[in-house]
Amino acid sequence: MYLTAQKVISSDNQTGINAFLHLHVNGSFPNHPLDEKAVIMVTEERTGILIAELIELTPGGNRVTCYLDVVASDSTDPTDIFRALDQFERMLPTDILPIVKVIGNVGIRLNADISLWDNISQEFKALRDHIAKIFFWRAPHSRLSGVGHRFAHSESGTSTT
Repeated sequence: MYLTAQKVISSDNQTGINAFLHLHVNGSFPNHPLDEKAVIMVTEERTGILIAELIELTPGGNRVTCYLDVVASDSTDPTDIFRALDQFERMLPTDILPIVKVIGNVGIRLNADISLWDNISQEFKALRDHIAKIFFWRAPHSRLSGVGHRFAHSESGTSTT
């Protein structure tokens, strides 16, 4: 599983957080113990199959200013994921980004523009909240029931497309 939440800014200075959920139903998840190198490999090379996305700012031409990546096997218990995120949060703030950590069986990567470092704890919380939204939307469904689902956020609320 690869979950990511990205704070983005458009060319006209609109901001939003987009979140994406990928699963590794095709067996592309590393079959060795998760380490920092494997976390980077999954997030950059073996992302898996896109299952769902939560979109606040339409992708295309945006710049990512901050992101939170979570990597774990598809069968990882949600309690383990959010316990690892809680433990990771206690390590903040830090003077060095990006941070890549493996906590238990969960890999976490956080990075941000230097201008956001002073508020990295708040940025982390906002990104974590979007990770939770996309993850728990998927949780009651079977692994593939979310394929093709897209959530678009607007001022009037969130809609499913």
